[in-house]
Amino acid sequence: MPSRAGPLVALDRDVFIGKTDEEISLVCKTDDVPQNTIFAVSTFNTDYILVKAENFEKALKVLSDAGYDVV
Repeated sequence: MPSRAGPLVALDRDVFIGKTDEEISLVCKTDDVPQNTIFAVSTFNTDYILVKAENFEKALKVLSDAGYDVV
C-alpha cells in the first residue's frame, strides 16, 4: 500500500515541517510559534501534552471542554 506521507520541508534553517498519514509537525523558534500552542509527545502507552505555565489553566479547560480526560 503506498504511503500518503508528504515530504519533509525546511522553509528556512529555523523552520521545519514534516507530514505523515496521521499528522503534520512544525518545529520552529519559540518567537515564531503561533499563539496557544502545545507540544505533544506520544509514547507506546502514554501521550504527554506540554504547555507554557501561563497557558496551563486555559489548556486544561480547552482539553476538558473537548472531552479529553486530563490526569
